[in-house]
Amino acid sequence: MKYTALTATGKRDSTVDKPEKIKLRIKGMHCASCALTVEKSLKKTRGVLNAVVNLGDNTASLEVDSSVFDPGSAEEAVKRTGYGVEYPKVSISIGNMSCVMCARKITESLKRIEGIRDVIVDLSLGKADIEYDDKTVSLSVIRETIEKLGYTYGGIFEHDKARDTQDKVKKNSLIRRLLGL
Repeated sequence: MKYTALTATGKRDSTVDKPEKIKLRIKGMHCASCALTVEKSLKKTRGVLNAVVNLGDNTASLEVDSSVFDPGSAEEAVKRTGYGVEYPKVSISIGNMSCVMCARKITESLKRIEGIRDVIVDLSLGKADIEYDDKTVSLSVIRETIEKLGYTYGGIFEHDKARDTQDKVKKNSLIRRLLGL
């Protein structure tokens, strides 16, 4: 079966035998109308053969012709509708930073990696908060980059693990109180 992608004006853009499947996490949708708006916008994106937005799990499943599809254009299509694409975030402990220039060097190097969406390096805490596309870049690439610069990769920042545990305990406690347990 052949799939055909159309341009926004309805002209044939490309034809492909086997489309690539991509899933995006969408943030900010609250109703079926939101999901439909995002879906229509994604379907007009160059290289998108089909788009289905699921409000239940806040995802958009795309079938694309990877030879013409640009992931950035899909993100822009979502943003134009007033919603956003959500990416995983991680805080990584970094050792051997001694000055602001160290933090800047790490920030600039990480931002050059395809798939890194945002980087904030905190010299005083010895960590980097990184938002990244886990389909494009892995934590091992981030680690290698940090180590090639001469700094120590300390793994996932322990404070975040502790905060996540505290958040889960608070959430469970609140649910029990609301349910009268």
